[in-house]
Amino acid sequence: MWNSDITKTTQDRTQSSTWSGSNDNTRQDSAAWRLWDLMHKIYGQRWNAKNGNRPSVLWEQQIGAMSGEQITRVCNACIERCTSGNTWPPDFAEFVALVAECGGGVLGLTVEDVLAENKRWRDNFFRYNCTEAFPWKHPVLYQICVELKRKGIEFKLTDKELRNLAAQELAHWEKRVKSGMPIPPIRQQLPPSKAPLGPTPAQQMAAGNRYVK
Repeated sequence: MWNSDITKTTQDRTQSSTWSGSNDNTRQDSAAWRLWDLMHKIYGQRWNAKNGNRPSVLWEQQIGAMSGEQITRVCNACIERCTSGNTWPPDFAEFVALVAECGGGVLGLTVEDVLAENKRWRDNFFRYNCTEAFPWKHPVLYQICVELKRKGIEFKLTDKELRNLAAQELAHWEKRVKSGMPIPPIRQQLPPSKAPLGPTPAQQMAAGNRYVK
């Protein structure tokens, strides 16, 4: 559920100042309309100027797919942005990035989770004979962290660029999972076959053995 501060804000809304009057209770009680009202409380008319006075179908679909906890996290992130001086509201693309960064998504992972796992892997990779043997907390983290390492080295990414890449990769895998595509399993390489014990047939023949084993 949305936290108490956010719930109180939505209960105190003034619909007439946000939308051009509507008596459609079902619409106004939807997650998208409640979020729209909350964002208007946070950003005022700047939200309407950026995103319109009502959620589009695209916004409805995005917000409707989010849990209450995800919405709470994103709203708190918007408030933190305002506190740090960034008082302009996010557009749809920025909102989706915020969801990936702090909302948990369908994978239940945030950008912080990705970066924490990436650091844990970097700090402990030497303990394992291969990347696949590392105890990943989620199969998708293996896919993302390997890509972070590859591109991080290739393009010499800064911490900020690595964070942005983590958000992009997480959004990419979120989209794949939503479309029904599975996450590839982590497959460890088979150990090389051991050489047979004893002399080979060629060595036995060279030693003068008539019958070789």
